[in-house]
Amino acid sequence: ARSAWILTRPGDELFVPINKYFLRSEENHGAFQDIFRLPAFVSFFTSGSERKKAQKERMWALHLLQDGIVDAACFRAVVRCHAPELLMVAFESHFLNDLEREAILRVLSRLLQ
Repeated sequence: ARSAWILTRPGDELFVPINKYFLRSEENHGAFQDIFRLPAFVSFFTSGSERKKAQKERMWALHLLQDGIVDAACFRAVVRCHAPELLMVAFESHFLNDLEREAILRVLSRLLQ
């Protein structure tokens, strides 16, 4: 739902990276090649964009992850792509701000429920 909303707003900072993600195509399979993986989480969380845009992309990925963990199947998908380890390593990183660290803590807390 978040992606769809952003894709209707070409002026949004996240329009280009999200649109680019969904337009990727390998032999007509499109962006969702494996329904048991987290679409776009890793690429947005580890974004190489300029600082302000990268922070916005990381926050988008963290909100997506926090809202998307609803059952055991979601938990398995998160663990399968090593998201908890990525979040714990990133937590101590110098490139995250306090808001991003708080979002990581909320995601990790959600994973433990």
